[in-house]
Amino acid sequence: MEAGAGGSGRPGPGETLACALHSEYVSARWDFRAREILGLRAYAQVAAGAVDRLTATATVLGSEDWQPLALVSYALQQGDAATARAVLRAADRPGFHRDRVRRRTSELDRELDREGHV
Repeated sequence: MEAGAGGSGRPGPGETLACALHSEYVSARWDFRAREILGLRAYAQVAAGAVDRLTATATVLGSEDWQPLALVSYALQQGDAATARAVLRAADRPGFHRDRVRRRTSELDRELDREGHV
């Protein structure tokens, strides 16, 4: 597990590198690579166990990418339904996967209601 893991609030080296690369790609106007590196940032957060930073990443990714849906699954595996809901709210913006984000939001609401979560 990388430094900064376990929800310390500080990015580990993998996430730090991903953020730096993203900035460089944006500056160079390499849009595809910039979006691609954001997905790698999400992987770094999962590898680090950084559930506390998933919503911020979903906000940047939006529904243009599928990674926020994977972040929801990870948050639920960690027992954090509130973060799973927050990730879905953050990703619910115009984009390729918006319909899927909205369907997953409805599914999650039903699942959590059955389990008695608020």
